[in-house]
Amino acid sequence: MKKILKIPPILLTVMVLAGMISTAESATQPGSCYLKTNSKDVYVVVYELDRNGNMGTVIWQDRINQGQEVFITVPHARFRYFYNDNPDIDQPLSGGGNRWCDGRRTIGVP
Repeated sequence: MKKILKIPPILLTVMVLAGMISTAESATQPGSCYLKTNSKDVYVVVYELDRNGNMGTVIWQDRINQGQEVFITVPHARFRYFYNDNPDIDQPLSGGGNRWCDGRRTIGVP
């Protein structure tokens, strides 16, 4: 009877440790990062890039306000963005560069 009472706390401890380890692994998983603008509000459209550098589907698009960070996840850890640095005025988007999205790092957009 005493052995049965010891098993639940041990199982709970193992489950908590497993959850902590899987969370730590996902934090450094390729394909996750933050977009941030410091200077002013920007409208951004993010496209995924395949392994050959070809532009694919839109992953994310919206306005990023000054000082705000936006979390994105990219399938192949590479993306290309286009932006409008005057989001209150309807105008063509400017070309951003190709970027790597990994380790949840922060990537500045103009």
